[in-house]
Amino acid sequence: MVEPLGRRIERKLVEWGAIPVGGAGRACVLMYHGVGDPGSDRTNVRHIGSDVFRHHLALFKAHFHVVSLEALFAGERSPDRLTVALTFDDGARNLLTHALPLLEEQEVPASFFVTGANPLGLRILWGDLLDLSEGHTDQDLVIGGERFRKNTLGRYQAEHGGILLRDRIKAAGTFAMKAELYARLEHLIDGPLQRERTLWELLSDRELHDLAAHPLIELGAHGWAHNDMGRIPPEDAESELKNIAAYLSGLTGRPVRSLAWPSGSYSRRNVEDAAALGFVHQLAVDLRHAEDAADPRIRERYGVYHFPVHDRFLLHLIARTAR
Repeated sequence: MVEPLGRRIERKLVEWGAIPVGGAGRACVLMYHGVGDPGSDRTNVRHIGSDVFRHHLALFKAHFHVVSLEALFAGERSPDRLTVALTFDDGARNLLTHALPLLEEQEVPASFFVTGANPLGLRILWGDLLDLSEGHTDQDLVIGGERFRKNTLGRYQAEHGGILLRDRIKAAGTFAMKAELYARLEHLIDGPLQRERTLWELLSDRELHDLAAHPLIELGAHGWAHNDMGRIPPEDAESELKNIAAYLSGLTGRPVRSLAWPSGSYSRRNVEDAAALGFVHQLAVDLRHAEDAADPRIRERYGVYHFPVHDRFLLHLIARTAR
């Protein structure tokens, strides 16, 4: 893909220092998913290698004001640089084995958002099961009465209509299609996916309990079954929030204050219901409703992956999304 001329000029000016990084007096919440061995992004694009994450942390410490999510929501801001808080979705075990040592090394706080996978008996989240399995099977999948086949990029795509299986499942909202996916692919978990377990294995209840006591870590909710809350009946979404709140508060002995909406999907009714349940910090990906920008209970996030760009331009990309 050819970089547009205007974007190339902007990028070069940022890299040369002619355009400042920006963000002074504003704030941004950063969203990661997992940290694995170097090169992990080549297997699971939502993960980054520990070498890249170490570099990110050093970069953010040098150029940003890094605070906890609690402090950011409370209004803490640096007058001369961007204020950021780090968050991680999904609850992969590599947050303990790969991310935490680096957070401790740099003394950076972070919020880990987890699902109800453990009480539901799920060893792997459905998105990771689908993405990683695509590299290990060519069989057609019939999900929801629809046949999906591998396309030229190796992704499962509907036989008719062309929609990706991932997008079809997300659009359905509920867990029914996810349950079918598990039934079709779970045999791979103890087979070829074992070689990639650092990219999908989830934190145990004991590990979550111990992490909750760590001074740098906050545990938050990421839904119950990682359903798209804005696509399911609000009563069902409220029930899922009650389940995950009870589960996590039972593990940690304290109320759960933070919620990251799975897939960034939510409605205004969801926001109100979550706030009534005690979720005072709510995170989306992009704000979806006009009222959200003025609502102090919810903020958008900037997804951070392995971007092969100049350091200053990465900082600039983050800062220009801040508010």
